[in-house]
Amino acid sequence: MKSLTLTLLFALICGFVFAQKTAVFKIDSLPTQGILLDKGWKWHGGDNPEFAKPDFDDSAWEGIDPTKDK
Repeated sequence: MKSLTLTLLFALICGFVFAQKTAVFKIDSLPTQGILLDKGWKWHGGDNPEFAKPDFDDSAWEGIDPTKDK
């Protein structure tokens, strides 16, 4: 049982590490004033595992600015 738990934990960590390599951008350092992440956000109602796939077409989704209220 202990080896199964360790194997699953290892697989989870490996999956997380490899998933991080598909990031769209990389931040090497932060400016003193910070970075405002207000562009490139999209929203669509619902919850579907297909939405998380890198090749999923979200071009019809609504673009939003998360720094603004409705």
